Amino acid sequence: MGRIIILNKDMDKKSTVKIVFCFSGSKGKIDILSNSKKVLRKQDLLKRRKFKGDEGEILYADGIIFVGLGNKKSYLPRFIRKHVVSSFNFAENLRIEHASYDLRMLDDVSLYNAVISLHVHLHETTNFKSSGNSSKKLDVHLLCSNGQNSIAMHAGRIASSINYARDIDNNPANIATPQFMAAEAKSLAKKHGLKYSLIDKKMMRKLGMNALLSVSYGSARDPVLPIIEYLPRNKRANITIAVVGKGITFDSGGISLKPSKGMDEMKFDKSGACAVLGIMKSVAQLKPNARVIGLLPCAENMPGGRATKPGDVVKACNGKTIEILNTDAEGRLILADAIAYAEKHYKPNYIIDLATLTGACVVALGSYAMGMLSNDDELAREVIDASSRSLDEAWRLPLWPEYKEMMKSKIADIKNISGTHEAGTITAAAFLSNFVSKAKWVHFDIAGTAWRTKNIPPVEFGATGSGVSLVVELIMHLSAHRNA
Repeated sequence: MGRIIILNKDMDKKSTVKIVFCFSGSKGKIDILSNSKKVLRKQDLLKRRKFKGDEGEILYADGIIFVGLGNKKSYLPRFIRKHVVSSFNFAENLRIEHASYDLRMLDDVSLYNAVISLHVHLHETTNFKSSGNSSKKLDVHLLCSNGQNSIAMHAGRIASSINYARDIDNNPANIATPQFMAAEAKSLAKKHGLKYSLIDKKMMRKLGMNALLSVSYGSARDPVLPIIEYLPRNKRANITIAVVGKGITFDSGGISLKPSKGMDEMKFDKSGACAVLGIMKSVAQLKPNARVIGLLPCAENMPGGRATKPGDVVKACNGKTIEILNTDAEGRLILADAIAYAEKHYKPNYIIDLATLTGACVVALGSYAMGMLSNDDELAREVIDASSRSLDEAWRLPLWPEYKEMMKSKIADIKNISGTHEAGTITAAAFLSNFVSKAKWVHFDIAGTAWRTKNIPPVEFGATGSGVSLVVELIMHLSAHRNA
């Protein structure tokens, strides 16, 4: 696997190719994003080679790869992701040893996106290949200005947490069991000096976590709820943030069995829990001025003689009774008990949850944005602001009383599906809202963004680490501004 090295000056190596980004300019003049006089003198060469700087256009000349970003007015920082990946692949095809990215003229958000994208693209999960070798050999040099160093280094740390979450998430269900997830959480906590605790099946019964327990009844593996806690050095910090991630290590649908096509992808139904692991890794390194608790409710949803049946009624740990109409709407059940427990036990100011919760979110937003719903307008605005600075896009959906009304049951307090084909992502969040009472809460549905079956840069295939970048950015913002 290639390496990524941050530099503050050009390295004169014959084997190094420089990669430079360009905006298409007026009257045929290209806006070259470089302060290198050698590079800026290439205007005539670009004109002769008919390079215009159009989006996606690539030209290799005189040891320089010119990459077009298109019109500056229509450019958005997230576009840089596909361009750093395409230029990386172009450079690899040249069979060179080193490629130097000139990033000195990029804005801060583009720089952040570019650096993370390179780290994520370069990283491959090769655990299950007999060779164990990465196909990417190119070493990457990041040419930054002195003022950009901190951004590039921060992006590298976030990327490390994203790749860590991806590696856990890419594990198949015969390896990444609920017990594996608990062991991983314990190992992470020990490595980074975090507090670790575990709520096992016996404790769940005592606490009345019957919603979480019900999901595991058909499985040979017990459910677990590992908890990782970060305590800030500043004991005067008055912010507590709970982050809850759905950890269904495999989702067959239970008695409401899924179709066999694509069921292998249900190993990714633990993506929310994996994201929490990545988030807590970054939190331990970045040390925000806030108490942060990561909760990973984990279970396997399988059919079996003891499995929960459609029509069953269970009572969650906050006393709410739930009519289970569809056992394939199980993620909200494990989140319900974990969220209610987090609020009662830790009394957080904020609750954040991440879950591959609904196919309806994929229909609504596709693979490019996660659904976001919140009970607090100010928090929702801060999420959107954090999203604009991160690697994750979020789009807010409404959480009106009418949607909550749809989740009322005739024989219990609430039901786990609305019974209609309408507003599936919203009604799932409406269900979860029954388990939040005082905290400001935001729910992320990452069903469309958590893994890739097609190449969407910077991830070619498999787990994406969706949510890590955004939630870390949000935590750092909340800890900085709410303690002021």
